[in-house]
Amino acid sequence: MLKKDRLDVAKFYLPFAAMTVFLLFIYSMDFPQGDDFYFTVAGGSMERIWRFYISYYLNSGSRMANMLAQVFLISGLKVWKAVTPFVIESISLLMYYYVTGSLALRDGKSGDAALACVCAAFPGLVPVAQHVFADTFVWMDGSCNYIYPMLLALLGFVPFYNMLCGRPVPRAMRFISPACLLASALLHEQAAMLIAAVCAVCLIYFKRDKCLTKYEAAVSCLAFAALLFTLTAPGAYVRLRRTANADVPVLLRLAGDLLTYFYPFTSECWPLTALTGACALFVMRRRRNGAAPVSYFAVIFGTLVFSLSGMFMYPGIKPDPFMGGGMFGFKNILGCAECILIIIYFIFIFCIFISAAKNEKKYRPAAAIYTGMWASQAIPAALGVKGRPLFYLVVMLLLMALNLFWGAGHRLGTALKYAVAAFAVFTLVSGIQPMRSNMAEYAKIERGMAAAREGRAEEVVIDRDRFNFYYAYYNAFSPRYDRSLHMYYDIPDSVKIIFVHG
Repeated sequence: MLKKDRLDVAKFYLPFAAMTVFLLFIYSMDFPQGDDFYFTVAGGSMERIWRFYISYYLNSGSRMANMLAQVFLISGLKVWKAVTPFVIESISLLMYYYVTGSLALRDGKSGDAALACVCAAFPGLVPVAQHVFADTFVWMDGSCNYIYPMLLALLGFVPFYNMLCGRPVPRAMRFISPACLLASALLHEQAAMLIAAVCAVCLIYFKRDKCLTKYEAAVSCLAFAALLFTLTAPGAYVRLRRTANADVPVLLRLAGDLLTYFYPFTSECWPLTALTGACALFVMRRRRNGAAPVSYFAVIFGTLVFSLSGMFMYPGIKPDPFMGGGMFGFKNILGCAECILIIIYFIFIFCIFISAAKNEKKYRPAAAIYTGMWASQAIPAALGVKGRPLFYLVVMLLLMALNLFWGAGHRLGTALKYAVAAFAVFTLVSGIQPMRSNMAEYAKIERGMAAAREGRAEEVVIDRDRFNFYYAYYNAFSPRYDRSLHMYYDIPDSVKIIFVHG
């Protein structure tokens, strides 16, 4: 019996350990990019890092993720490369725990091993479209803004989530949770929005069940205070005034920003739309009282239209409805209508989850996750910011889907999980060659900088077109970092850096 228990433990941790080793290999090919150069020269000591944050708070916003990045950069990327794979796989373990309530394979649950594989390989399910994967996993500063806050948020929500699911709360987590939630909210404003929204939903359900205690109320107040600190940071409003089109009326700018943000859900990011619809259909199908036929029609029709329109290209819908004009260059009436309808579609699905959770407690976790998922996108949607802000949505959507689907079916469900895990691993392995190629291009830049530092060259050429930006920060090595590159590589001001692009 003891031998079997040890085998089960090894079997459970094997995919997580294997993926950690693989990620350590992947990160060995990484290099500084973009703001990494700027933060290195601006930091270097805790005193300088703190002064930088005060300036950032007054001029750009409240997020402290940049401080974390600067602390890592004191030792270059060595510590970050060694720590981040373990942080990622800790998120994987937490996803498994959220779904099963355990950190072990359970007797009679044949799908648990498959679920462990899916969770371990979840980075492979983060889209490379919109640079979500590159800007969060490959870029050091991006990981501090998204991966680390995500881990802290999931750790902090364990007591709330367990109570929603009717599970016992580990005693240690009751002490760890407040610190984790506060740290996550302070690291990034999207995490602050996510945390506050989930806490609000949980408070409503706990109040309804008359099981709300001072602990949950106090932790939630802490989360709301962190959100208030974030929203009142003077730098955020200074930064808004510096953005393009700041002189455009607010409502018009908001409309353009919403179109900019939501259009990818009908094109590049259509799998996220399809998965959201699948989750809604699953809930509707499994509810005790079912759902009205018109609701099924609305969700199925919406899922098909918004997921497939980018491939079928209906007459009048162009691949790029912005036509190079930015957020106010949206020239396509049908595309504009489609963006408006997809917003209604996501709101309708929100109503489905809330309605299901009202009648059946087992859907409350999904309702809380869905609410927090979109709360994390409130600021990016209002500002029309695409790309890496989708990371929080992707992780929470995967968690919700696993929570809903993990126990459905037997052989087919297990086979599907292994297939998804295999696909995720294949996606990650496919990134090895482009990352090696990027590393080789970076090595050329380093050789050029070394030659300039030693006086053997008067200019350094950086050919951005030779980088694969699906696996590098999309704005790495741009002219905006000219001064930081000079200081980072300690090359004379007389040396000219030539940025080749397009």
